[in-house]
Amino acid sequence: MAKTIKFNLICDNKPIRTIEDLQKNFSIEDVLAYYHNGLLERWLNVRGYSKKDEKYNISKITCKGDIDIITELIKIFDVSKDENEIKESLYILKYLKEKQDNLDRYNRYNSSNETRIQDYKKEYDNCVTKLQNASDISAIKSSIKMIADFYFWLFELNHRSLFWKLRDKSPLAIMCLLMNERTRKYFLPIENIIKGKNIAVMDINTNTQDMRDKKEMYNSICDLINSSDFVNKMGNNLYKVSKVTDGYWSDIEPKGKKYMIIDINRSNTGKDFVRSAGVKDGDLSQKDIKNKFVILDGIDYKSNSPSSTLYYMEV
Repeated sequence: MAKTIKFNLICDNKPIRTIEDLQKNFSIEDVLAYYHNGLLERWLNVRGYSKKDEKYNISKITCKGDIDIITELIKIFDVSKDENEIKESLYILKYLKEKQDNLDRYNRYNSSNETRIQDYKKEYDNCVTKLQNASDISAIKSSIKMIADFYFWLFELNHRSLFWKLRDKSPLAIMCLLMNERTRKYFLPIENIIKGKNIAVMDINTNTQDMRDKKEMYNSICDLINSSDFVNKMGNNLYKVSKVTDGYWSDIEPKGKKYMIIDINRSNTGKDFVRSAGVKDGDLSQKDIKNKFVILDGIDYKSNSPSSTLYYMEV
């Protein structure tokens, strides 16, 4: 009998030999491509998974759309990922599919440049509309990523009007704009490296119209996070930690995920610090993070006050 020739899949640039490997390195784009070209089913067969467990018989998937297919595959392989992360990836996949469909249509019908520009503006406006969804953080983050990746020049032209449109309608979108590396610089002070720390410092000597506009938007953001209803407006998207660590660092979030620090409320006698997970000499006090929106890789927290609360959001 001929011996079965086995092969690995490559997901997220890593070799996949087992279901456990697939779960750890599950890449929506890679897995969806393997599903469509038949390699995913062949891999399951040669590795013996389809015979051992009926749930891995993906030939029984009947849905046609990419979004529905990848949703089924996530369930089948029991992928342990953050629900918001999955939703954000699915939104981005949907955006990219629509963008590719438009491009195919242009090429098929030899569309004029004017038509392409009009559709480009419509695509940007569609992203902006989704930013006004006051509660779905996954839709908001994916829309901001699409704007930053594909419509950035329109954002540069319209970021002021966009800010004031979102300021009251969707404060959650304002926070998400500060999480994105490309968009945050349009609303925050200039970021300088101070003693190895990313600390935002306003260049008060610059008196251009751009800087005056930025100061106005920045002050409005500070007013927002210091308002009495900010916590309620953010809902479950704002994480809170209150604990006494007796002078020791406590692991709050693991390294490998980014978090934006909103504030540390503390008593006058308490001394509270945050830092990126495991980073020595990276201590940040309330003075360092107040109205700075510092982004850390994981979070360590140190507190001596039971009345202190650390507020942060996942990027």
